[in-house]
Amino acid sequence: MVNELRLRGIATIEESNRYLREVFVPRYNDEFGHAPRDEQSAFVPVDEAELMQAFALEVPRVVGKDNVVTLDGLALQVPRQPGRASCAGLKVTARRYLTGEYAVTWGRRLLGCYDAQGNPLQAGSALGGALASAYGLRDRAA
Repeated sequence: MVNELRLRGIATIEESNRYLREVFVPRYNDEFGHAPRDEQSAFVPVDEAELMQAFALEVPRVVGKDNVVTLDGLALQVPRQPGRASCAGLKVTARRYLTGEYAVTWGRRLLGCYDAQGNPLQAGSALGGALASAYGLRDRAA
């Protein structure tokens, strides 16, 4: 592309953009464009919870003997889980979301949700509810 612009004596961004818009893109579309085999759109809608999950920082952790997982210097206390005396030793995933909130999961099970300071969020919080509904996680947040 740079050589093509140079051959045409194009040296400014404005001239480059005009060339791309008026010459290059139409020529490219004529050569490589074709009608889709299927007119039906292949795009799949994504909801906010899925985007939240996709852009979260995920870090593998092991729950300590005190049922605490650390992330970003915060101690995330994993609440008591039904059917388990302790979560100590579990290999979990700690996540930090763009909102600054945190979650700890074990497989597809949500063990806890936390605010930006590491305090447990109340059951039914927006974070816990969004994760539970979008991913079928069993909501066990504090």
